[in-house]
Amino acid sequence: GTSLDAFRETMARFAAQIELFDSMAPAVCVGIFSADASALRDRFMPAPRHCLSEVRTLVPALADEASESILDEVRAAEDQLRRKPDGIAAFVEYSLFLRAAPKLHEDFETRWEGSEELHELMVEFEIEPSEGSKATRKALAASLNGMNDVISNHQAGYDEKLAGWSKAILEGIAALRVRAADERLVAEAPLLFDGSTPCEEAFEHLSQVAVTVKQLTDAAAQFESWQSTLMLPVTPCDEARSLATSMRVATELWACVDDAAKKDAEWHDLPVAHMEPPELEQLIVRYQRAISAAERGLPSNTVLPGLRRYVEQSRQMLPLVVALRNPNMQPGHYERVDQAMGMVLPRGENLTVGVCLEVGLHTHCNLVAKISGDATQEATLREMIEKVRQQWE
Repeated sequence: GTSLDAFRETMARFAAQIELFDSMAPAVCVGIFSADASALRDRFMPAPRHCLSEVRTLVPALADEASESILDEVRAAEDQLRRKPDGIAAFVEYSLFLRAAPKLHEDFETRWEGSEELHELMVEFEIEPSEGSKATRKALAASLNGMNDVISNHQAGYDEKLAGWSKAILEGIAALRVRAADERLVAEAPLLFDGSTPCEEAFEHLSQVAVTVKQLTDAAAQFESWQSTLMLPVTPCDEARSLATSMRVATELWACVDDAAKKDAEWHDLPVAHMEPPELEQLIVRYQRAISAAERGLPSNTVLPGLRRYVEQSRQMLPLVVALRNPNMQPGHYERVDQAMGMVLPRGENLTVGVCLEVGLHTHCNLVAKISGDATQEATLREMIEKVRQQWE
């Protein structure tokens, strides 16, 4: 290649310079004058001679380094192929290496050819190889030929090995399914579906179960990955996946129950005018999603009814909050609400979420929404009348 040509040109140039200085006469006569040229030769000769010596030392070292490196890698590759897999993971690694081995052998061959070109350069310039060079080159040639045979033998016996390890994978998946079914009995403890269970107790149980579920799902994913890598039909462990889904649904259900209880306490003394309808709407969507998932994926339980009641209550509160936050609501409109409720409701900051729930105002949300709508229409009408009045003035 280019590097060898550079070595060749450099060595030829230094050799030519040495030959030039060697051919110089000791003295040069020009007419009656005579000059001593030996001093000039003695001054410049060491440089090319030294450089040529350095190159002649470097080339064998590079050749030996290349040959030894390739030999070590070839032997390591052969050892990896001959090593008997002690488990599924090791066989998958062996399979991937065997798949890449022909290309690896081709790369070794290409590098070996490059190292041999260095030896050819040494012959061309009569450079003596190192003492162990011949033995290394012979061992490398033998190893490269042997590696080709080793690869062929392993390729010939691969299908039989694959069948055995494929069976081991299927047996592992079967055992994982049994374990997942057993763990489901533990995971789906009665306390998880009892609405009277404290949230802290439910969370503690779910936290313990999560560790086991992760182990199961990781193992299932590992089996699927092995089968995919080995180009085998993928056999999902549905039991592990189903358990993971159930526990995820249960975790979100209890998270919503806990969140609803905290929001109930947080909002109890909050004036209705300060509530943000978008936040309430987002909670309703989240809770409803959790309810729907639990209805599909969990056994019958007494946790759901409580959350359903809270969602229904929140659905009634949402239009009530929107209506009472209407800036067009006037004292007369609040009096109409009072008449409908049969009581005088607190006004302003005193009308809290807790008060609305206690007196059942949320159950009259449609009526309050209508009164609020009337207030908006009346405000619009007053605005139109005012514009007309201004035009006539």
